[in-house]
Amino acid sequence: MKSKILFLTLLLFLSIFSANATPKLRLGAQVGYGYGLAPIVETDNLIMENHFKKLKHKLNFGADFSYYFTKYIGVGIKYNGSVSHAVTDDVFKGYHQLSELADIHYFAPLIATQYFIVPRKHCIFANVGAGYLMYNNKALIVRKVGNYFEKEEVKNITKNSAAFFAEIGYDFLVTKYFAIGLQISALIELTNVKLNEPENLSQIGVSLGFRFYK
Repeated sequence: MKSKILFLTLLLFLSIFSANATPKLRLGAQVGYGYGLAPIVETDNLIMENHFKKLKHKLNFGADFSYYFTKYIGVGIKYNGSVSHAVTDDVFKGYHQLSELADIHYFAPLIATQYFIVPRKHCIFANVGAGYLMYNNKALIVRKVGNYFEKEEVKNITKNSAAFFAEIGYDFLVTKYFAIGLQISALIELTNVKLNEPENLSQIGVSLGFRFYK
């Protein structure tokens, strides 16, 4: 009888311990809004300046994977992408429309930290890292010739750079393994460290995240 009670007590203890154990693995995906930190290119054309302002607003998305070798600290890898698109009519005299598409892709190793306020329920996290950034910007002008429209490529810029990122956020575990959360992030281009230069690719963002903890 004593052995049975001891066995049930041990089983109960192990079940409680495993339920509240700090997760070792974290897989996440996020989507949200980004804003470019570089200033607007100054020009006498106010329509063109408004076009540049549109490009500062971005759709951000990404994914990351982390492994925690202690209760609070781990390592991982991160991907982040952002896209901005602007279409403006009558930018230049004689031209019907200017369309510009810019995208950024970023890959980096990361140092991950986590702190569970309530085990398996509320988690605050912060990640930092530095990695490789790829940038592409393509612009097309549409002009009207008679009753037809012709597209002409006026710009196709590609750029490779290095960048630092940092993010902090909060996760609420809906189930034992699945969480939703919010995060604030910053991406700082290291090649162009001066944020007052128009070609700088640095940005900030806020995202809604979906995580899997194990």
